[in-house]
Amino acid sequence: MASMFAGTLLLTLLLAPPVAAQCQMIYNVSVYNDAAVSEDQSMVYGVSTTSDSSILCTCGHGSYETRTTVYAPDGTQYVAASSGFASSLAVATNGRLGTWTVTGNARLFCSCAGLVGAGGVAASIEVQPVVRIQIEPTKQQGSSGFVLTGDTTALTATGYPAGGTFAWQAGPKLLLSGSATQPNVVVRGIEESSSMGDTWVQVTCTVGGKSAAASIRFTVREARRFAALNLGGLDATVRAPPRIRLHHLDHIPIPRPIRSSHRTAESLGNRSSQDVGASASARLSTHPFTSGQHAENRIVK
Repeated sequence: MASMFAGTLLLTLLLAPPVAAQCQMIYNVSVYNDAAVSEDQSMVYGVSTTSDSSILCTCGHGSYETRTTVYAPDGTQYVAASSGFASSLAVATNGRLGTWTVTGNARLFCSCAGLVGAGGVAASIEVQPVVRIQIEPTKQQGSSGFVLTGDTTALTATGYPAGGTFAWQAGPKLLLSGSATQPNVVVRGIEESSSMGDTWVQVTCTVGGKSAAASIRFTVREARRFAALNLGGLDATVRAPPRIRLHHLDHIPIPRPIRSSHRTAESLGNRSSQDVGASASARLSTHPFTSGQHAENRIVK
């Protein structure tokens, strides 16, 4: 009898429906922050993004607001808030160098807990000085510069923030003319390059106790010869025509127009790419010239 009762109880327990598992609400809201700075260091950007991975059960979340705060090195705060899961803020640095910090927080309404919030790890970024070199427009090839032997190329440095000091340096085959501590300098070619970009110019800008440097590759170009294309080529003697078409070739044959200046026939053998003055005839032969292969028209006075 006892064994029959035990068997009946066991069967009853096995057939009984399981107890329903109880849902437990887990709150899991995070805020992710990011900081960035513009290439010229003039603007700082802060972004905050809210993520809600909560287990809500019978609760509900809504009315999200995300807030971003940017802290400048001098302690100034800038705040932006947006409804939803993200907010962003852009702040002008105005020359304030150092560490900028971005923080973010979120607020939302929970049907079970009321108004709740969340935060995240702060992001930071360094704002440093920046300096750039501008090359004389007619002496630029790509991002590099060139200068003729015995000639000059003008360079300008622009630093951010303004008010910094400059220090220029030039590599081999080049000579700086003028003050090396001013934003504008002139570089002179003193020895021809053996390959493209085999020397350099660098400038360092210092402001607020912090420094930045920029450099460019340079080529010193040496002219080799020119020929009068419409007057018989090299070693041709002709009466002075109204127009001469010249073909230039230097030791690095890359097309590059060079500015001209007015000279007389006596200077023809010293510096070409200029107007030639002649009386009755002109001897056209091998002379030093400018750079690259380039055809130009020159009026004979």
